[in-house]
Amino acid sequence: MGGGWIFAVIVVGLIVAALWAFTKGTPTGRQAGSGSGSSDEVAQLRKNLRVKALGNDALVNRLVQAERNRMPGASEAACYKAAIESWERDNR
Repeated sequence: MGGGWIFAVIVVGLIVAALWAFTKGTPTGRQAGSGSGSSDEVAQLRKNLRVKALGNDALVNRLVQAERNRMPGASEAACYKAAIESWERDNR
């Protein structure tokens, strides 16, 4: 009887840890080994930034555009990563 509770607690702990790691990731929200950025990566980065901006798409667009202006040759993913870093730095 006690073994079932231990198993359930372990499973719940693993789920919580996985969700935390997925939402937190590295400080910029990027995963190790990410390259120029696939459309899936860009979509995930946009989702991350949109959550930080409390769903304000206009703010997300302005933040990313500011990074595009600052780094004209950068990939879309790099612009999103830089916008996320700026947002995190400015909102500590």
